[in-house]
Amino acid sequence: GFTKGQHTAELTVQTEEGCISTPASKTLAVFEAPVIGMNAPDACLNEAVNFAGTNLNPSVPVSLWNWNLGDGKIAATPSIQHYYKAGGNYKVQLVAVSNDGCPSDTFIRMVTIYETHAYAGRDTIVADNQPVQLNASGGVNYSWFPATGLNDANIPNPVAILQNDTRYILTAFAPIGCATTDTINIKVVKGPAFYVPNAFTPNNDGRNDRFRFIPIGMKEIYYFRVFNRQGQLVYFSKNTEPGWDG
Repeated sequence: GFTKGQHTAELTVQTEEGCISTPASKTLAVFEAPVIGMNAPDACLNEAVNFAGTNLNPSVPVSLWNWNLGDGKIAATPSIQHYYKAGGNYKVQLVAVSNDGCPSDTFIRMVTIYETHAYAGRDTIVADNQPVQLNASGGVNYSWFPATGLNDANIPNPVAILQNDTRYILTAFAPIGCATTDTINIKVVKGPAFYVPNAFTPNNDGRNDRFRFIPIGMKEIYYFRVFNRQGQLVYFSKNTEPGWDG
């Protein structure tokens, strides 16, 4: 390839009979292309991501910056602040064009936008001093507060042994933070006893869709029956599952 500067290219043509043309020449100006870098940090969803292009060879001025932010958005300034609408991995590309019209190589970086949705599980009832398994979801790292009764407050699935009603606050994190929280209420009963709700909502929304009881301190359940006001049997089960759907 040519080096930077002025260069002369010459062309001659020879026929099958051996006749050689008069040389044709042209002077070419060869310019340097920009060499660039990019600052493109990972971020949390709903936080601004500050992108910045850098010219690593100031002797070659840049007149135009072309960004492709990986979500259909483009920009043409050296730096830009951008909000992504969803978490995930985005392929960010940047090309710079010099004053002489020479484009740089395409600089590519994968940017991760983190989002968390802490979920501590449904409220529940347990027997006094009996273990209950907790299960967190919606993040990468977790923290439970208070640590009372837990075998480990910094894992997603600790075991709790309680003597009193307790509310735990779960915080879910991504590697760079992005914390969200959720709570779970655990009612402790001395037992043996039945816990029977006074209402349920069979509307298929995933919350309290079935009527069921919770036995505390019971060794065996023989059956579960539901009767209407006329005394007619409308539901029968030999255990607490799956529960009456109304």
